[in-house]
Amino acid sequence: TTLAHILSGSYIALYSAGIDPSQTHYVIAAIIAAGILDLDHIVSLIRDRDLYKKHGYAGHLHKARSMMHELPGFATIGIVVLAWSFIDVTMASIVGVSFMIHLTQDVIMGKSMPFSPVDKTVIQLLPQKKAIKIVVDILTLLIFGYLWIQYLNVHI
Repeated sequence: TTLAHILSGSYIALYSAGIDPSQTHYVIAAIIAAGILDLDHIVSLIRDRDLYKKHGYAGHLHKARSMMHELPGFATIGIVVLAWSFIDVTMASIVGVSFMIHLTQDVIMGKSMPFSPVDKTVIQLLPQKKAIKIVVDILTLLIFGYLWIQYLNVHI
């Protein structure tokens, strides 16, 4: 889920950069960068609503991803982060890590076309079973929810 992406991606980015929670501009940037990629789902869900009515959401949500979930997304964020690093290397690393954690999780957990539009081969690293996704999502939420609580409590 988007919440799992936000909790895990932002925490990893902030912790690895040694950011104190009082540096709110970095915290907000990490949270936004970890979750913003999923806004593309809204467009696809509206555009393809007839498909989802007919076939349901299960097993079809990977089709709700834009090109930003694939090679163009990696390239675009890489260029943005590189350019941003000349202004604020800490912000660039936080945004880049948050975004890349999200993309990596999507590749691991779902179906992906990592080299689209060059190669439209669909890969899946894990079985696409609802139970596996639910367990991983719940574990991610619990683990990173706990880590966020620790992070915020230690630094208050």
